[in-house]
Amino acid sequence: MNHLELNPIIIFSVFNKGLGDTNLVRHQSVKTTFLLEGITFKEVVGHYKGYDELSLVIADTPKNRELVLTIAKESTQESILIRDNQGFATLIYLANNKSEFLGQFSQVYESEAKRLESWTYDIENKQYYAIK
Repeated sequence: MNHLELNPIIIFSVFNKGLGDTNLVRHQSVKTTFLLEGITFKEVVGHYKGYDELSLVIADTPKNRELVLTIAKESTQESILIRDNQGFATLIYLANNKSEFLGQFSQVYESEAKRLESWTYDIENKQYYAIK
């Protein structure tokens, strides 16, 4: 049986609750870094623990993961999300590098996403995603 293979991705944000406009400056700085490094990214809206934030999606390569881990630690993030080539999502906690398997990263209806603690909204494609 053939399974659809997906491109592994990293989803992360540099937003921190309570920083106001500083979040946008930090977000823009990361986008500039990616542009200078030639890293393709997509901007999405993430909803994590009840808080909306701009997030970035990039390909999960060793070079990109190392860069994202550095950026995320510098911006005091709790974790980054990795979606593998089978669509499964794992959180990597930055404080101890431990990982937590979450489940299938799937397309969902807006009404379903809004009932969840965490979801991702693809602005360009107007589509919600969540862990099932």
